Amino acid sequence: MSFRKPGIAAEEVVRILRSRGIATAPRTGWVRTSPHFYIAPAEIDRMLDALP
Repeated sequence: MSFRKPGIAAEEVVRILRSRGIATAPRTGWVRTSPHFYIAPAEIDRMLDALP
């Protein structure tokens, strides 16, 4: 899954999420994350809550 956050560069979003222990990567202006069926919904909620 890839997403953009208006008003903030993908690299900055990745830096913020990584500082909170959430693995993501910048990909040509997008933030790339890879949620899978074995990741608990609470972990996805934690990522969404950590977004700037």
